[in-house]
Amino acid sequence: MKVYFDTCVWCRPFDEQSKEILQEVEAIKAILDAHDCGEVEIVGSTAVIAEVSLISDKDKRKAVEEFVKTVSDFMLRIHEDEIRLAKKIKDDCMLRDVDALHAALACKHADVFVTADKGILKKARCLQKYIIVMSPVEFNEFRGSVR
Repeated sequence: MKVYFDTCVWCRPFDEQSKEILQEVEAIKAILDAHDCGEVEIVGSTAVIAEVSLISDKDKRKAVEEFVKTVSDFMLRIHEDEIRLAKKIKDDCMLRDVDALHAALACKHADVFVTADKGILKKARCLQKYIIVMSPVEFNEFRGSVR
């Protein structure tokens, strides 16, 4: 199963650790364990790298960039067809440009779009016609139910 991580998922292990974020980090660790066992492939993208480059904290930015580059099985580049699909998703589901681009990349190259972004998760029903969208916690519950 191919999984596309939204930028916020890549950043979560380096965020301040509230109770909710700790739960998400534990779920991300479980996904990484499944990755290490060959159960999932993790898809990265130049869109993620571009978004990470905007992190103001230099140490966090460097750590997240290294995390993405080390863990990703694939590093997607953005092509015209993904940009066209992103525009359609943006208009259809009322997402921000960058979120629609991540959804389009996931749609074209992954089975599941994993995000911790509450705004995107609230629009999961609309996005369902393009890609399955889940939080890291939901993804682990789903993964556990299909084993």
